[in-house]
Amino acid sequence: MYGRARRIALLKKSIIAVVSILSIFIIARVVIGLLLTKENNVDFYYLKKYLVDKGFTCESMKTSGSVCKYSSEKVKERFVRYENGFDYIYNNKSYVVELYHINGVDKILFNTGDDAFANYKNLNYSCTYKENILNEIDKCVLVDDNDVVLDNEAYIGIINKKIYEVNMIVEASKYDKEDLLNKYEWNKK
Repeated sequence: MYGRARRIALLKKSIIAVVSILSIFIIARVVIGLLLTKENNVDFYYLKKYLVDKGFTCESMKTSGSVCKYSSEKVKERFVRYENGFDYIYNNKSYVVELYHINGVDKILFNTGDDAFANYKNLNYSCTYKENILNEIDKCVLVDDNDVVLDNEAYIGIINKKIYEVNMIVEASKYDKEDLLNKYEWNKK
């Protein structure tokens, strides 16, 4: 009987020791996990990474007015992140597309240059869009004459392609697109 009581006492101590060790391990793991959990999207990390992967050179995207640029012999592109929106410009010898979405003001501008198609040279258009600035254009009219509508399907396709590209930039940023479009705020998802 004396041996049996010692075995039971030893078993109780063993169970208490195992439970204590497991508890300490679990608590330590949770605490370390909380301390080491790091926000991956610090200073617009994903936005910058996406643009750099596309060939842009970028400043730190932390401050309002931070710029990412792409430049080649024929094309210049710029994406500027503001605290309350963005401005994107695509420029080549034939045309310039600008998507401006800052502090309650939305504009899509399309300007043609000397190398544009015949009858479309050196014209400035202002475009309206369907639903939101990152969806697609509704129509573009001359800035000087609202009765003249851009009817060149190639140019309309180019503008929609640039809208799609900016949409992809915003999606890649992993910020809330709806807040950016509706509230003009870069809020994390």
